Amino acid sequence: MVRIMFIIYLGCSANQSYSQGVLFQPEVLVGNRSAMFQHHLEIPVKRNISFSNYLLIDSEYNRVENQIYFVRNMLSFKNSEKWRSNIAFGVKNPGIFSTVSWTYKRLDSEKVLIYTVGVTLQKTLSLEQSLVFKRNLIEFENYIFQFQLLVVTNFDFNGYSRGIQQFRFALQNENFQFGVGVNLDQFNNSTTVLENYGVFIKMAIQNKS
Repeated sequence: MVRIMFIIYLGCSANQSYSQGVLFQPEVLVGNRSAMFQHHLEIPVKRNISFSNYLLIDSEYNRVENQIYFVRNMLSFKNSEKWRSNIAFGVKNPGIFSTVSWTYKRLDSEKVLIYTVGVTLQKTLSLEQSLVFKRNLIEFENYIFQFQLLVVTNFDFNGYSRGIQQFRFALQNENFQFGVGVNLDQFNNSTTVLENYGVFIKMAIQNKS
């Protein structure tokens, strides 16, 4: 817990130091198994360098041993309009980790595609991949009906060590979203599988001053 609080402190300190162009996106999901809070904080440091902090806490109602935590601090260097190089460190089940990765990002007015691949060190080395996909389905009046997908996989020498899938069907009004969400988590070659189905709300707060 001390390590988690120290990493969160680093993210908050960076927010105080660089306020220009800060983007903060908190989200809460209440489901059948647990209540989850996650946020993404992004801060520009220099012209081609940015800092991001990701935090996820998933607390099961009845079993403390199934609590999920994930904190990551990352520095990204913009190589081109579509490619970034990243270094990251943080803590997640079952402990401290560090990652070197590369990100490809493609977006237009209708969809967003972000793919990241890299190497993570957490007790052992693993190949980590993540995919973020967002697609606008229907637009009416001031709302957009949107589908969102997040997939994260870790493969080490023993197989499929960690997997995450998040599905969202959301109604978006400017910087506010609400809708139905599904969270799926797998550990140790899927010997442990956790599922959570519920409703969520999400906001996007940006400071461009």
